[in-house]
Amino acid sequence: MNIIKDGIYHRSTMESSFAPKLNPILITVAGMLLTTMVICSGCARKPISSTFSTTSIATSPSTISTTAISSTTTGSTPASSTPISSTIYQQYTNLAVKFHALLTFSLNNTNVSYPTDLAVPQVPVIWSGTSFSGTLHESGPGEDITDKVAGTISADGKVLVSLAYSRQVLRTTNSGTAYSVSLYNVPLDTGATQGTYNYSGAVIQGYVSGINYADGTIVSGQIVASTIYVSTDWGNIQQPPTLTIIFGK
Repeated sequence: MNIIKDGIYHRSTMESSFAPKLNPILITVAGMLLTTMVICSGCARKPISSTFSTTSIATSPSTISTTAISSTTTGSTPASSTPISSTIYQQYTNLAVKFHALLTFSLNNTNVSYPTDLAVPQVPVIWSGTSFSGTLHESGPGEDITDKVAGTISADGKVLVSLAYSRQVLRTTNSGTAYSVSLYNVPLDTGATQGTYNYSGAVIQGYVSGINYADGTIVSGQIVASTIYVSTDWGNIQQPPTLTIIFGK
């Protein structure tokens, strides 16, 4: 099955092992191979201290923002059916998010659909009252990655009022990929383990206020996209949309 992991294809030494899973269209149009999952703790990347020179992402026909990215790990305290204070979340120091669905992209003006992960790993967060934000810079073989998250939890701790997360990948091949997902009014009193929240099905559509994706070449510090996001198949039964939000320590 063809799949986009974390919304990104890569040229890499993994080509021989991943190539049988890709059809010629993917290799020809996208020009990259699958990356490993962003939530994989074994990714061989190390933090870098400097920010990237690419501060905005120009797409055609739209422009996407990478002002927020998220990540998480699991919590352990059982959730209560009664309201809890939002201050309980301030014990968590990182956030991870993954949205999976069958997405349609425009690749050089031709629409194609792939099961896709749009995710960010454990991003350290800083709290200010009920709001949080964080940024993670990493470098790896041939690429630099910036993940960001920002959001707000309701005063009673029962609703994720807003969450925006994004990822930007800049490669030494003068190409780049960036995506962002915006969520709102996501219920946190689902009876699941506190700190870890899983959602599935078309109901997720009601929590997503925006999805942006761009992949292409870098020109004057901007990603000029040949691939952009078009739509999500919210009702697909074989590839139902899923959303995982994990606050971790």
